[in-house]
Amino acid sequence: MNNKRNIVATIKAQYGAATLFASLMLVILSSIAGIYASRSVLFEQKDSNNQYWATQANEVAQSGIEHAIAWLKFQYSSSGSGVAWVAPNSYCSQLDDRCNCPTGFTNARCFDMSNQSGVSVSNYTLKVALANDIIRSPNIAVIESRATNTSDNASATVTQKIYLFALGAAGSGLQGHGKNPPLVINGCTSDIKGNPVACPRNATGSPCEDQCDCSDGTCTGLCTCTGSCPGSCSGNAICQGFGTCETCSCNDGTGVGTAINSLRITDTNSDGSLSQSEIDACLDPGHLDIHDGQTTGTPVPPGTECNPDTAWTAIFGTMTKDQVKKISDAQLAAGLSQSSTPKRSVYWIDSGSNWHDDLGTAVEPAILIFSATSCSSSCPKVNGSPTIYGTVYFDSQCDETKMNGWGGAEIHGSVVVESDLAHITANGRIHYNPNTRSAFPNAPTPATVGGTGNNIQRISGSWKDF
Repeated sequence: MNNKRNIVATIKAQYGAATLFASLMLVILSSIAGIYASRSVLFEQKDSNNQYWATQANEVAQSGIEHAIAWLKFQYSSSGSGVAWVAPNSYCSQLDDRCNCPTGFTNARCFDMSNQSGVSVSNYTLKVALANDIIRSPNIAVIESRATNTSDNASATVTQKIYLFALGAAGSGLQGHGKNPPLVINGCTSDIKGNPVACPRNATGSPCEDQCDCSDGTCTGLCTCTGSCPGSCSGNAICQGFGTCETCSCNDGTGVGTAINSLRITDTNSDGSLSQSEIDACLDPGHLDIHDGQTTGTPVPPGTECNPDTAWTAIFGTMTKDQVKKISDAQLAAGLSQSSTPKRSVYWIDSGSNWHDDLGTAVEPAILIFSATSCSSSCPKVNGSPTIYGTVYFDSQCDETKMNGWGGAEIHGSVVVESDLAHITANGRIHYNPNTRSAFPNAPTPATVGGTGNNIQRISGSWKDF
C-alpha cells in the first residue's frame, strides 16, 4: 500500500513540475513576444520620424531652389545688379570651397548664395550654389540646394536647371552647318589691291594646297578629325578619338567651293535669279586670288536699300547682338582668354584700336566681332600678321568707307562684312574652315516668360533630388 502511495505522489509531483515548466515557458515566450512587439513599435516610430525629417529636409532644400529662382529673376531684371559669378583660376573646380560649385561641375563659373537673405531656415544648414558653363551653355544655369538638419542628421539635395535668358539659334550657314565661305559681304567688291588670297573649299595651288580635304573618313591637310572617323588622317592632319570628319572639308564632287558670297546682288532684270553676268558685275575680285573658287550671291530687286543686319542674320541667325555681347562680357569676367583652358570663344570689341593678336585654334575657333561702336568712324585694321581661327565680323553699317586695308593676316574661317568691300588684307590669306560653327554657343528653345528680355525659366525634366 505504501508503495502505491509513493508512486501516486511521485506522479503528482511530476505533473506539477511539468505544469510549472510549461507556465514558465509561456511567460518567457510572452515576454519575448512583448519585447519584439515593443521593438517593432520602436522601429515604426523611428521609420516614421525618418520619413518626417527626410520630407522636411527635402522641402527645405526645395525652398532654396525657389528662393534662388526668385532671386535670379530680380538680378536679371532692369532693377537688379546681376550675379557676381566667381571663377578663381578661370574656372571653379568641383565643390571648391571658394565658390561652392554644384556637384559634378568642373568647368563652370559659380556663385554661392548661401548667405543671401531669405535662404536660411531654422534648425537647418542650407547651402545654395549656382553654376553656369559659359562656353558650352552660356544661357543655362544649374541650381543645387543642400539642406542638413543640425540635430537630427536629416539631409536632402535638390537640383534644378534654368534658362538665364533666351538665346536664339545660330544661322544655318551659307553652305549649311556653319560652313561659310572665306568672304561673306553685304554688298559688292571692287578694286581690291595688294596680293590677298581667299582659299575656298577644295582649293589647290600655293598657298592653298594645305587646305583640309576629307573623303570617306580620311582627312588630309591642315585639319582636325574628331568624332567617329572610320578612316585615318594623313599629312599634317590630327586624328582625335572616334570622329565623323565633320571638322574636315569634305569633297562632295561639286568641285572648288565658294570663295565670295554676297548677300545683296542687284537682280537687274528682276527675274528672281542671278546670271553669271549679274554676279560678275557685283563681285569683282580685283587682285584677290580666289583660286578658281565660285562667286555666289542673293538677288535683290533694283533700288533695294542695304539692311545693316543682313550679314549678321545670315551668320548668327536669331541670336541678337546684345545676347552675343553678354556672352563675351561673361567670358571676360570669368577670366577666359586665348591662353586659358578652355579658351575664350567670343570677343566683342567696342574699341577702335587695330587688332594684332592671334586668336583661336583649329580645335577651339573663336568669334571676333568689331561692333558698330568700334566701326563708328572706321573699322579697326587686322594687321601685324596675326593668325586667327574662326569668324571675324565687321559691323560697317552698309558704309564701305569704314573698311580699311589691313596688312598681313592669316584667317582660317570667314570674314564677314556688313557693307560693300574695296579693301582687304594686302598680303593676307583667308582659308575656308568648316569648324567655325563650334565657336557658337549651344542655344535651347528661347524662353517664353514675361517680364524682361532676360527671361528666367525652369527647364522641364531637369529637377532631381537625391
